[in-house]
Amino acid sequence: MRQADAPDLAPPGDGIVEEHRRLHVCLEKVEAALSAARPPEAAAVARLASTLAELAPFLRAHFAREEEEGFFDRVQATWPHAAGTCERLVGEHRTLLARLERLQDESGAGLATEEAVSTLMAGARTLLKDLVRHEELENELIVGALDDAMAAQD
Repeated sequence: MRQADAPDLAPPGDGIVEEHRRLHVCLEKVEAALSAARPPEAAAVARLASTLAELAPFLRAHFAREEEEGFFDRVQATWPHAAGTCERLVGEHRTLLARLERLQDESGAGLATEEAVSTLMAGARTLLKDLVRHEELENELIVGALDDAMAAQD
């Protein structure tokens, strides 16, 4: 395979890796809102709700772009043994978005007790950790597929 024939794993535009960088900026804002939430209070919930509202449309668009523009299809074409991982990651998109939407609903519901606020904050921390892990796995797919594509050129 000539270098000009190397697969293009990133869709047109900024690219998936650049979107992952921008996503990390959003996730850092969520983390900052969570860090400022000690002790949990109404203002902390409002900050969290604001950062989740900023994250939600970006994450929906990012996941849709990965799926609709064929990112996972290109990875699988280059790295066929990653098909199971790709399917799992696509499935995680729906789950992660559903969890985010639930947290948004809860953060806007005017939580009455400190226990409810603590539960909300714990759920947001877990979601944040899972989003970071998800994006790291996608980045590993990109690197692995590119490594295999480059090795095939040798």
